[in-house]
Amino acid sequence: MIDLNTLRHTKHIGLGCSTFGGSNSRVVANRALEHSYDSGIFYYDVARSYGYGQAESIVGEFARDKRQNIIIASKFGILPPSYIPFRGLLTGSFRKIRKLLPKTNTSIKKISGKSFHKANFSPQLAIVSLEKSLKELKTNYIDIYLLHESSFEDIMLDDIRFLLEKEKDNGKIRAWGGTFSDRDDTLKAIRHSELFQIIQLPFGIDDTYLKVIENEFYIKVIYSVLNYFKYSDKNYIANNLNELKAKYLQLEFIENVAELMLLIAFSELKSGVILLSMTKPSHINRNLLICQSLVTYDTIFQDIKMKLKNDILIL
Repeated sequence: MIDLNTLRHTKHIGLGCSTFGGSNSRVVANRALEHSYDSGIFYYDVARSYGYGQAESIVGEFARDKRQNIIIASKFGILPPSYIPFRGLLTGSFRKIRKLLPKTNTSIKKISGKSFHKANFSPQLAIVSLEKSLKELKTNYIDIYLLHESSFEDIMLDDIRFLLEKEKDNGKIRAWGGTFSDRDDTLKAIRHSELFQIIQLPFGIDDTYLKVIENEFYIKVIYSVLNYFKYSDKNYIANNLNELKAKYLQLEFIENVAELMLLIAFSELKSGVILLSMTKPSHINRNLLICQSLVTYDTIFQDIKMKLKNDILIL
């Protein structure tokens, strides 16, 4: 069993499994899982709702003979649909059609998205979801258990914390915490370091993000690094990236702004996990290479982030 304290003292890349069983088939998911494991990745992030409720079972099958060598994080609070809408549309053949027909793809996402339900956090939901996750993951314990898209008020509920601590004592979970997309909630959470052990939050170049990753008490889990500029002007970003690469020759190997964000994120994180949703072995290899090629870029990164804040996107 991997000591969770390793996540407090060292930093790692984790595999995000949100698309497994949904937009990516079991075959694609299994290939990604096996390749990531063979490449040294041992942290796998899933949730009760991922893949229309199928992602946990995919990870569970993969983990059967590896359980002591990996860390599994799962979440509760967002319920998968009681039935899978358009189940036939999740086959390999329809996935190919969706790629060729963007409008069809968008329509399916809108319809299927409505079938998910964000529940109010309660002890009943927590225990039902936990038992279901344990069954799907084919394990008797979950390493990290998180409130999915939680607010500060959610994680402060006494009955939730009592139940999760009880299940921790029972050995069904090893540590627990919350996911915070709201920066104000995140700031409130880091003022209560005695209550829980994990904070999962999206990447940023803002001051609040830096306060979180500098906190030594929590295990930090960071997501949405590669999508940070997803909705920005791609041509404008490309021009800025070319200027930065011309100015800093150390960045010559960076191919796009997503890779630059990964380099910055992994460099700044002193300990914890950077989650990446990767399915192609080539992408896994490339992202690991970027992180393994890390050198000290502190001064450069400060300059880059200032330029990004001023010229591209202000959070």
